[in-house]
Amino acid sequence: MFELKVPSGRLRFARFMSVAELKTITEQEIINYTTEWHSTIQPAQEKDFSTLSNKINDLFEQGSEIFGEGSKQEKYLKRNYKAGDTKIHAHYDEFLTPEAICRALKQIADGFFEDSDYPWVKDHKK
Repeated sequence: MFELKVPSGRLRFARFMSVAELKTITEQEIINYTTEWHSTIQPAQEKDFSTLSNKINDLFEQGSEIFGEGSKQEKYLKRNYKAGDTKIHAHYDEFLTPEAICRALKQIADGFFEDSDYPWVKDHKK
């Protein structure tokens, strides 16, 4: 049904790394992660979200049939989907894109973050 691919290497944990840990990332790690991201992770992600879209549309139709159009149950399903509250969203939100990692590394190099800071918006302690 869903592929839910996971990148290899330690950069898959980049969202949870401190600035001190991010400073140890090598150019070769970035190259490897970028290659894997564009050849494996991104295509799987696109396929998974396409599958999700098809399944969620079927679910919305069934929700309308079962609970009635405009029902609170149907609204609940739609609200949760729009909020990104699915297994697919949660899975792929764990991994940063290579571009996001490179932006963070540039900001770190420019002294934007302290060693104790985490450059990610989401809670790093998930």
